[in-house]
Amino acid sequence: MRLRMCWFDGLPERVDSDPEWKQSYDAQIGGAQRTAERIPIIHVTKADYPRRFASSDWTLEVSLRGRSRPITLETEDACGLGRCLYFYAGRAYRGAGGAGVGGAAFAFGPRCEEGRTGSASPFDTGSVYDGSICCGRLGTPEERIDFVKASIMDLGEWRGEFARFLAAYFKPMQDYMSSEGRPWQPDPDGIFPDRRNGWPAWSLEIRFREGQRILDCVRWCASEADMADFRDWRGPSPSYEQPLWDSLMDRAEVAGGHPDYADRLEQWVLREAF
Repeated sequence: MRLRMCWFDGLPERVDSDPEWKQSYDAQIGGAQRTAERIPIIHVTKADYPRRFASSDWTLEVSLRGRSRPITLETEDACGLGRCLYFYAGRAYRGAGGAGVGGAAFAFGPRCEEGRTGSASPFDTGSVYDGSICCGRLGTPEERIDFVKASIMDLGEWRGEFARFLAAYFKPMQDYMSSEGRPWQPDPDGIFPDRRNGWPAWSLEIRFREGQRILDCVRWCASEADMADFRDWRGPSPSYEQPLWDSLMDRAEVAGGHPDYADRLEQWVLREAF
């Protein structure tokens, strides 16, 4: 398999060859760049997070054997990703953390990426690796691994590529944030038109090689039960951190929590970044 960047493969030439696509891209690229500069990255964690974080300085941690899902560790090892902490650009993927009916979603602004090491991919890597994202051209495990490796971006370049992606593939761009929205143009590998695939097939996955403190989030939302647990389990904090804890509660999207916490946080992203 030749190296390429999946949806970006030959993108300028394909856009230029289609007058309607070219007109749409040119009209949207300025707004797409502004959105890409400010869109937060979101991490979803499962329902037991207050108990886990109370003893870990309230830090989201990278994957670990015995704590993370086996498919996550298998994907990391096969694709050479290393142990990572996972986010999505603007989207809150409940399935990513095995969150089920409970949990919380934390949004972090662009500044949290400063000084970090990591990488990004234009899809959910685990779902490509295990074949959950359907693509007829990726029939073997080796082909899927090569595809993941060929599509890895440096952490510092994903926002620029994301702007191009939004302008080219979504009309309007807000469809990126919709569970019903889909890219309006096909990708070179036939992933986007395949109705078996949903938004994890075209949402950017961001990976840190280090942990991230939840105190640095810009917005968050939790289920009702987990918001109650958060208040009960946050534990004592040093006096100098008390204003940070108070500020964190002020940044909750819904003070008492919400059953559709992931959707509520995505609605905030849509208002703030698009």
